Amino acid sequence: MYRFIGLFMAAALCVSLAVASPKGAKPVQDGSMACEFSLNDLSGKNFTLKDLRGKVVLLSFGASWCPYCVNEVPTLNKIESEIGGNANFKLLAVNLDSDIEKAKKFADKKQIKYTMLYDNGSSVAQQYGVSGIPANFVVGADGTAIAYGPDIEAAYDAVKKLVGGANMQAKAILRDVTSTEIGKDVVCPVMGTKFKVTKDTKAADYNGKSYYFCCGGCPEQFEKNPNKYAK
Repeated sequence: MYRFIGLFMAAALCVSLAVASPKGAKPVQDGSMACEFSLNDLSGKNFTLKDLRGKVVLLSFGASWCPYCVNEVPTLNKIESEIGGNANFKLLAVNLDSDIEKAKKFADKKQIKYTMLYDNGSSVAQQYGVSGIPANFVVGADGTAIAYGPDIEAAYDAVKKLVGGANMQAKAILRDVTSTEIGKDVVCPVMGTKFKVTKDTKAADYNGKSYYFCCGGCPEQFEKNPNKYAK
């Protein structure tokens, strides 16, 4: 009941989207299978929902001309920073601008950290029955979808429950490097310095990713606040 109250209140913060729905198209029903899609990101890399089966996926439809979508960017960046490294989760924004160059300029201007797909002609938005943006959907590991409309905070809460939120921001584990890591070209997350891993380099594992440090004080800083430095 509370989720529906939240959606009703959030509906006021949603811009109507004029898209022509294909014949027979219906909005995604909670608990139904999410619609399959194949879209490229802004660099041309292809993503399909089928390839992400087994992960929890947060789909966020929006556009650069939508003020509420613009306001949602900091929250999406926060989500990506906090749990984007979790192997069981993927955040995908679906951009509905009329021109991909507008989407690219928007991503650069707003310093977007997450993956942004381009939905040319809004065909995927039509499949999902999107009538207003921002529109957020949480797709479970089993492929079933729940619609959260413009309520990104409720969608994020659902994501954390599905992937085990308490474990997603686990403590960073400091360690020595392995022999297979020596010689890798890396960037220190704390200092931003590029360097090659040596046998004396210190490393840390956090949210499914490994990080390497260029100087003695960096591991301690990273351990105290990994979300600040993890990319």
